[in-house]
Parts: sequence; C-alpha cells; structure tokens
Amino acid sequence: MKVIKYPILFIIFLIISCSKPATKTPRDVLHLYKKAIKNNDPRLAYSLLDKETQTKIPFSFFKKRWEKYKKELVYQAALLDKSSVKQRVSINFENNTRIEMVTEKDKWKVKESPGLSPSPATPQQLIAGMVKSLERLDMSTYISYLSPAYRQKYMADIRKKLEYLKKAQERLENRKQEVGEEIEVNLNPKISIILRKQGKVWRVESWQYKNK
Repeated sequence: MKVIKYPILFIIFLIISCSKPATKTPRDVLHLYKKAIKNNDPRLAYSLLDKETQTKIPFSFFKKRWEKYKKELVYQAALLDKSSVKQRVSINFENNTRIEMVTEKDKWKVKESPGLSPSPATPQQLIAGMVKSLERLDMSTYISYLSPAYRQKYMADIRKKLEYLKKAQERLENRKQEVGEEIEVNLNPKISIILRKQGKVWRVESWQYKNK
C-alpha cells in the first residue's frame, strides 16, 4: 500500500482510527473526513486519529502528506459513496477464536463464528481458502485451516517471535539514542533483527539467522 495506493490506505486509516465521542459510527467519520477534504482542512482530519496514532504521527508530518497527496485524496473521497459503506467488526479471543460481524441493510449480522469456520471439502477448496485469507491478512481464518497439531506448532513459532520482539524492546530501552539509519539488535548468538529508518519512520528490514 506508490502514490496511488498510499492515499487509499490513508483514508481507511483515518476511518478506522477514530475514537472521538462525536463520531459514533464509521459513517460519521466518513462524513467528517469527506468534509475535511472538501474544505481542505487537515486539522479536522487529524482530529479523527486516536491519541496513540497522533503520538506516532505529528501533525506537521501529517500535513505535509496531506498537501502532497491532496489531488489524489479529492479523487478518492469522491469515490466514497455513503451507500457503498459496509461495516465489519472482528472480535478476537486469546484462544484464537474469532467472531466476525458485518452490516447488512444497516443491521449487524454474524458472518463468522465458532461452528461457522470454513470446511473445505476438497484440497483445491482448502488451498483457495488459505490464499484468500492471506490476501486479506485474515490470520484467524488462515490458522483455522491448519490441523490441530500443526496449528499448535504454528502458534508456538509466533509466541517465540513475540518473545524475541520483547527482548528487542528491552534492549532498545537500555540503549542510548542511536545515530544512523540502521540498527542491529542481537537477540541471542544466532539471531538478530535489523531495523532501518525509511524517511522519518522505522521499519523491520529483516531477521538474521546465523548458522554458526
């Protein structure tokens, strides 16, 4: 999510990030967001971000992006027809159970829940379902396609990576402020994580696994 794709995400990001009392539904946010674009009001759009996001993205940076992609934002906003809005909510539990609900004619309906998990009848349906879930980054559905034994191993791998990330967090907190565009955080003698600055934001460049 490239000039054309970024604004699309930008719009979605604003819609799902709000937590203001005056914006009770995604439709309210959509209306305010379109109003902000129409009136060229980045301050209003920025107010739709939650506090955590505002901490990560200062208004000065937000405004620069707004000005840079303004024409594209106007174009994208024109495509956001109110009648085409479909709301979706996913509730994920610690045991990897998920309930998903969507709006249907302005009424909430259950789309997926325990007992309604995909049940592919052929190998082709299984693989097609896995492809679709990964394309949507729907990890809960993807995991539901795994056998219980493999699912347990898969989740153990995720927990291990989470362990490493927490260790990286601790080590970075104990470091003095870094100067440069790249940091290597050693997690153990064989594993490290490479972090690289891209513009004003940091990203994970890669995980390094050493054989010896």
